[in-house]
Amino acid sequence: MPGDARYRILLGLVIAGLVVVRSYHHAQSLRAGPVQRFESPLNMTLRAIAGFAGLALLIVYLAKPEWLAWAAIPLRPWLRWAGFVLGIASLALLAWVHHELGRNFSGTLHLRAEHTLVTSGPYRWARHPMYTAFYGLGLAFLLVPANWLLGGIVLLSVTAVMISRVNKEDALMAERFGQQYRAWAAHTGRFLPRLRT
Repeated sequence: MPGDARYRILLGLVIAGLVVVRSYHHAQSLRAGPVQRFESPLNMTLRAIAGFAGLALLIVYLAKPEWLAWAAIPLRPWLRWAGFVLGIASLALLAWVHHELGRNFSGTLHLRAEHTLVTSGPYRWARHPMYTAFYGLGLAFLLVPANWLLGGIVLLSVTAVMISRVNKEDALMAERFGQQYRAWAAHTGRFLPRLRT
C-alpha cells in the first residue's frame, strides 16, 4: 500500500513501547524473588508460543507488509491515527499497572510470600486493568496497520488468556485476602470502572 510507511512507523513505536515496558517489569519480577505458581507448565508454554508468534507476525508486517496485504481492511486515516493514540494510551495504562503492582507482578498466575493486595492506581476502579490495557493494544494492532489478522490474533490471544485466568485470579485473591478482597471487589469493576447508579 502506498503511503503506508507512516503507519508501520507508528505501529513500530507501539510495539517498541510494549517490549520495553514488559521486558523491564519481567526483569524486575525475576529479581523480586520466588513465586508460588498456580498455572501448569503447558499453559505457560502455550502462552509464550502464542506471544512470540504474534510478535513475529507484527515484525513481519513491519518488514514485509505486502506479505499480509491479503488481510488488509479499508480504514480512513483518522481511524488509523486514533488507533495509534489508543495504543499509546494503552501503553501508559500498562506501565501504570506494572508500577502499581511492583513486586507483586509476575507473568504467571502466582503468589509471593509477601504478596499484597494492590488497590491503588488503576486498581482503585478495576480488578484487572492489565487486560484492559492489552485489549486496547489489540485494537491498536487492528486499527494502525488496518489489518484484521494482526489485530484479530492479539485480541483472540488476550481473550483466551482472560478466559483461562481471570476466574482463577479472582478465586486465588479471595482465598489469600478474604474479606479485604471481597470488600474491594464489591466496589470495583472487573475490567473497567463500575458504573455508579
